[in-house]
Amino acid sequence: MQPLTVTPGARLFFALWPQAELADTIYHSTHSLVSAHIGRRVAPAQLHLTLAFLGHLSAEQLQCMLPVAEALRAEAFTVQLDAVGHFPKPQVLWLGSTTPALALQNIQQQLVHDLTQHCDYQPESRAFLPHMTLWRKVKQIELPRYFAPLIWPVNKFVLAASRTLTTGAEYSILREWPLH
Repeated sequence: MQPLTVTPGARLFFALWPQAELADTIYHSTHSLVSAHIGRRVAPAQLHLTLAFLGHLSAEQLQCMLPVAEALRAEAFTVQLDAVGHFPKPQVLWLGSTTPALALQNIQQQLVHDLTQHCDYQPESRAFLPHMTLWRKVKQIELPRYFAPLIWPVNKFVLAASRTLTTGAEYSILREWPLH
């Protein structure tokens, strides 16, 4: 495994990352959910579903977590994106699933379990709610009663970094692992 260089100050996380074509479809099919002058939209290339937020890591912590990710074995699966939701406190509009795939729940639980067991990882205390952030800074919104389902064939998971810029968060993929 090649060494990994992380920009100082970056916050790391494991995530599912949609293929570019699907990200564009998600972006275009959700454009009418919010007025153009409300909130800050997440660009298609930045769309993802977080499995485990890691935060700022030391080099030693990162070196522990990479082999854990490498050892994770899971089959490819599909997620049906058919629910739009809103988190009022962080002011986030998101896309998720009315019935999250069991395989999605399993990969997230296995990853968190293994990181906790081997790397002294402290998972978030709140329950995992799989979602993809579409907009930030949306104070309130009337949610649609129906959203035409999009099917996401998930065939990899990634380690990504988040940097906070004046224009908002910017995400980059550092490493990826296939699902079989």
